[in-house]
Amino acid sequence: AHSPAMSSADPESLQSPPAPRTCRALDWAVLAALLLLATALAALASCTVLGEPLAARPPGRPASLPTRPSPLVPGPEPRLVFLIPGAHLIAKDLVLQSGTLSWDSNDRLTGVIMTSDFSYDDKTKELEVKRAGIYYVYIQLALKRVLLSDSEESNVTISIHRTWDNRSELSLTTHLKGETPDSVSKFSASLLSLHTGARLHVNLTVPHALHGWQLNEEKVNFFGLFRVAESWGPGGPGPALEG
Repeated sequence: AHSPAMSSADPESLQSPPAPRTCRALDWAVLAALLLLATALAALASCTVLGEPLAARPPGRPASLPTRPSPLVPGPEPRLVFLIPGAHLIAKDLVLQSGTLSWDSNDRLTGVIMTSDFSYDDKTKELEVKRAGIYYVYIQLALKRVLLSDSEESNVTISIHRTWDNRSELSLTTHLKGETPDSVSKFSASLLSLHTGARLHVNLTVPHALHGWQLNEEKVNFFGLFRVAESWGPGGPGPALEG
């Protein structure tokens, strides 16, 4: 960083330098917290599932016990090395309108994770899972008021869909009205069983145009998943886990 000369500077014009690393550190803190939560959920993987059951195992072959995800390992800043297979995508869209959302998937961008077990298609807006397993899947919807006098009232729903049958696997709804705070967010997560080649996309549903609101642009609209186990243990899937 370059420091201004102190001998001739006007004291009133001196300002503290910006601290861009603070926001970046916060981004990584959020991701690290998600990884720690995924690790804790691995212990539940033998008795909890939401989604399509895994294929039956061959007779006489023992079931694989849930495996503990590898830890988060610090790497050279501003990037971290993630040993746990996972993806964390940031929303590109800002306008509140119904449709399939687009995502930033380049892991060179701050806050984005894309390990080799996943791929994202920019044209179809689908995330592909290349390895079967039990996944901790999560999504966050964050909205920002852009017209302070706006009193529109509406529900905004975001949902993760399985592309092969368009079934919604996880969704959340935010109700907007006049007294809603200027910035709101909601988070939801669940354990899902996904097969090799499974594709997921995210739909946004808005009943009518909302001109006074938009998706928050501060990298707080995200969608992701982390593998917490290879398969269910003896006893098979249990009741659903609500996010």
